[in-house]
This record gives sequence, C-alpha cells and structure tokens, in this order.
Amino acid sequence: MGEYADMMLDGTCCQQCGEFMGGDEGYAVTCAGCGGNDWEREDDLVIEQKQGENLMDYVVRLKNHNRTNKQIASITGLTLRSLKRKITAHNKERDTTPQPSEPT
Repeated sequence: MGEYADMMLDGTCCQQCGEFMGGDEGYAVTCAGCGGNDWEREDDLVIEQKQGENLMDYVVRLKNHNRTNKQIASITGLTLRSLKRKITAHNKERDTTPQPSEPT
C-alpha cells in the first residue's frame, strides 16, 4: 500500500477525504466535515454551540469539558493551527483587559 493510504488507515488523515487530522491515532478516523463525530462524544454528552454564542466562549466551554485542541478543531471546523492562534489571541486579550478595582 502507498504511504498516503497508510496515513488514512492510521488516523493521520481523514479516511474519506484525506484531510490532515494532526496525529497518529492508530485507527482510521473521519473528520467533522465528512460527518465524523466518533470522538466528539464523551460519556454520551455532546456539547453543541448555543445560538448566538461567541466562538471563543464555545471553545472555553469545550475546554472546561476536557476536550483536546484536536477535538475542538474538529468540532468547530477550524484547523488546529487556526484554533491555537485564536486561543493565544483570546488569552492575551483576557490578560490585558483591565479588571475593575475593588473599592477599599
């Protein structure tokens, strides 16, 4: 078999469209774009984005439910690189936002 076919079988790429998935899972996986949701479930809990919810608020909520960046990227349809950039920018913004001082 070819190298690309091996990558599809070991989970490096989506088994249907060939999209790079970011890691070697050891088994074939399907990206969210092709309808894959096998690891978006945890204890039968699917976390869906609320109507009108900001993307980063949704990402934070997914993080609070112990989702990995790779899982979050698949759920949101972002690339892993794009997700990491958004998280970094969000954290910088949060850290530089002045907090209201408490009255003394």
